[in-house]
Amino acid sequence: MEALTGKVVFVTGASKGIGAAIARAAGAAGAFTIIHYANDKAGAEEVAANIPADRRIILQAGLHTNAAAAKLWADAVGWKGRIDVFVNNAGGRALLREANDEGVAAIASGPGGRRDVVEHRCLTRQAHRRSRQAIFDQIHSLREAGNSIGDIARQTGFGSRTIRKWLKFDAPPERRAMALKPCSPPL
Repeated sequence: MEALTGKVVFVTGASKGIGAAIARAAGAAGAFTIIHYANDKAGAEEVAANIPADRRIILQAGLHTNAAAAKLWADAVGWKGRIDVFVNNAGGRALLREANDEGVAAIASGPGGRRDVVEHRCLTRQAHRRSRQAIFDQIHSLREAGNSIGDIARQTGFGSRTIRKWLKFDAPPERRAMALKPCSPPL
């Protein structure tokens, strides 16, 4: 892993599983580590145990409301004044709202804003859209080849309901990208 000495790394869902492993690795690499948890305080404390106290902070938030997400984000940025690396392990896509070029500039100039982080977020969105298109194309080509919905489900790993839904559309269904989710912080 590239040295993270002096970088501020914010990991949501860091009390167990992949989030815990990422937070541990960031701490071991010298990062200032923000360890978020929703319910498993003991797990978060266990992750923090091997990171020096001056290089870690544990933050709790349920991420069920915009206010909770906004407070979590503000507390995370407020700890060191910035976030260099954001690992959105618990918040799903909700903490990564859509942004156009004007949005990138506005977000990057805000408190704790980093243009490279925001640009990465936009590239992640674009990659997600391309992957949805590839999945959509695969489902439709399998159906056109005469495969049953059950066969398509087995081959793609998606449920039959999802396959039926996607077969009704001429393009991948939209993800309501502009709809705020309960855990979206204000940007």
